Amino acid sequence: MNKIFNQLFLYLCIALFCASCNNDGDTVYADGMAPSELIATSSDVKLDISQRAKVVLQLAWIMCVQLPLHLIMLT
Repeated sequence: MNKIFNQLFLYLCIALFCASCNNDGDTVYADGMAPSELIATSSDVKLDISQRAKVVLQLAWIMCVQLPLHLIMLT
């Protein structure tokens, strides 16, 4: 009798697991990105083994915010 309950419990767990794996459509998509700019600290990078502890290149991703025309005129 105990073996039957264990099998029923196992089948119930498998059924619940399979029922919970559906896609609910909660994927987020970007709808239009603001213009952005990638800037670097240097355009000419030279690697040298004697200066291996120094930072050679840094990159930054900057979001360019476009102000409305009436805000530009006021400033």
